[in-house]
Amino acid sequence: MTTVILLHANYDEEHLKEVVSEMQTMGTPVIRGFYCECFGAFLALEGCHRIRAAKQLGLVPVFEEVEFEDVTEVVNDVCEGILEDDDTFETIIDRAVNSANHGGMVEFEDE
Repeated sequence: MTTVILLHANYDEEHLKEVVSEMQTMGTPVIRGFYCECFGAFLALEGCHRIRAAKQLGLVPVFEEVEFEDVTEVVNDVCEGILEDDDTFETIIDRAVNSANHGGMVEFEDE
């Protein structure tokens, strides 16, 4: 089992439907993030809709590991302004805990 924690738990139901439709054609998504040993989970830095769509379609995303020094750049490429350049690892972990506590956690069966 692979547990994925989203950086934020927010998503739009209409956009999710669009992503599910696109994913039926495009296939398995690649999601950037890093493995967080303190949670025993992959912390996804992007793709909250793609992760949920993959789950609905029975797909297991490909998880691409990002170096910690690249985290802010990756997140701001996707959702500008969520992280500041001086955010610490602790800030990111706090966001992950908050997200997980508000429905931002998805589990996938390992293939």
